[in-house]
Amino acid sequence: MKKFASILCSLFFLLILVSCSQKKTIAIESAWIRPGIKGNTTAGYFVLVNPTNQSDKLVSVSGNASNRIEIHQTSMENDVMSMHEQEFIEIPEKSKVEFKPQGLHIMLMDLTADIIEGGQIELTFQFEKAGSIKQTFEIKTSVE
Repeated sequence: MKKFASILCSLFFLLILVSCSQKKTIAIESAWIRPGIKGNTTAGYFVLVNPTNQSDKLVSVSGNASNRIEIHQTSMENDVMSMHEQEFIEIPEKSKVEFKPQGLHIMLMDLTADIIEGGQIELTFQFEKAGSIKQTFEIKTSVE
């Protein structure tokens, strides 16, 4: 019985050690993208979560769904809404950055196929420190 209790305690401490040592990294949450027609443009939205003690930068997004993906910021200037491509997006330590309609978003340009509501696509995010992270996007007309 003592041997069983010893093994059980060892397994418990091993489980604690493994869960504490898991590397924290950037997470991508609530990822969705609007439907689009081959050859046209669509937009994607999500939330970047940085649980780490250091800032990071989103430097690019790539995928097979389109020939070009850009990071954009929508702004209002003199009652005119415009979009500006961003070289990168800073993600401060222990923070969230939301990509949403009429704000930060990604633009998928020259779609390689129709993107149909109800489906999914996978995109790869490139971060300066966290490296590459793949994320599945739900295809829908609006956030629900």
